[in-house]
Amino acid sequence: LPQQASIWDAYFSDYHTTTGEQRTVQLADGSQVFLNTDTAISVYYQDARRQVILHHGQAQFTVAEDKTRPFTVNSDKLQVLALGTVFEIYRKSSGDIDISVQEHAVAVSFAGSGNVQQTAPMRIQQGQQLHLSQDSNKFNLPEIAHDEMSGAWRQRRVIVKDRPLSELIAEIERYRPGRIFLGG
Repeated sequence: LPQQASIWDAYFSDYHTTTGEQRTVQLADGSQVFLNTDTAISVYYQDARRQVILHHGQAQFTVAEDKTRPFTVNSDKLQVLALGTVFEIYRKSSGDIDISVQEHAVAVSFAGSGNVQQTAPMRIQQGQQLHLSQDSNKFNLPEIAHDEMSGAWRQRRVIVKDRPLSELIAEIERYRPGRIFLGG
């Protein structure tokens, strides 16, 4: 059976993709979102702000400039504020979240979860990435992004380097129905 992150998230979201599907969505303000396989987002636009909820999956955001309405993406306990930018967020099935910035910068902060201490926003610059594990309540320093690996999904490629075989299998399973089993 296909392994979907959450059928309910997809059903109640504004935009979603199924296993193996990728899709570009043009938002009402002119921003674009490129959704990777098995991804679901909801969009909330108001007079004073633009907010997207990434329920699960991976998306690249190309944000249209609007100085009167900030553009934020929330995913679980994180809030990412676009600072005139192109960036992507990957909320893994494990609950870990990866953020990488292709243009300009973003400010990442905790979204006010009860068990997370509020800290100053972490600024991630162009060419940097940030990994936050599910059980972490503080930010590590951003690292240099490996563009060939982080952006490979946009060309329908999977690149895994110096990672366990289980991570490669999990990544490939995102793009195809069914499960992969290794015999020993």
